[in-house]
Amino acid sequence: MGQDQTPRITVASDDLVVFQETGGTVSGIVASRGETIWANRLANPLTQFTGIEVLGETVAVTSQAELFLLSATTGELTDRQRFERLVNTPPLVVGDLVVVGSNSGELMGHFMPAGLKAWGHLMPGVFIERPVLIGDLVGAVTSRGRVIFVDPISKRQTGLNDIFDGPGAALGASDDAMFVSRLDQSLY
Repeated sequence: MGQDQTPRITVASDDLVVFQETGGTVSGIVASRGETIWANRLANPLTQFTGIEVLGETVAVTSQAELFLLSATTGELTDRQRFERLVNTPPLVVGDLVVVGSNSGELMGHFMPAGLKAWGHLMPGVFIERPVLIGDLVGAVTSRGRVIFVDPISKRQTGLNDIFDGPGAALGASDDAMFVSRLDQSLY
């Protein structure tokens, strides 16, 4: 870690731990040896990063404005793509799509091979928590309690509902249900 930096995001996958500190440097650590095998400073310390997902030989790192794709073995930047809107949530990767929620209330599917938005569904409120996969569907909840389900392949909205308020913690999911916990100790 750089001087005066603190841990920001840690993601583990098989024997690779990907770690990001508040200054924007992302590091790959071999878990079995505790050895740092690569480090890459993706942007300046003012960049607001939202999440990391390891996809086999690729590491996807998202900031509010961009998607960074890194080699999982070398940490080399292989692609850098801009999001159409500023995003708030960590990424959910479904095949070639990165699904993220924006601070303007849009749940978006970003198509990685072309670097373009494939679909979007605008909802009232702001997406704060990472979308989840429920079977073949993506589910998400806005800060105003709007619940949405989307088939990421057909791009069609398959469900829409409202709960009293937005989530108070990370969303959970099984093969056929999404779980939303709230700060008032309610569970939907």
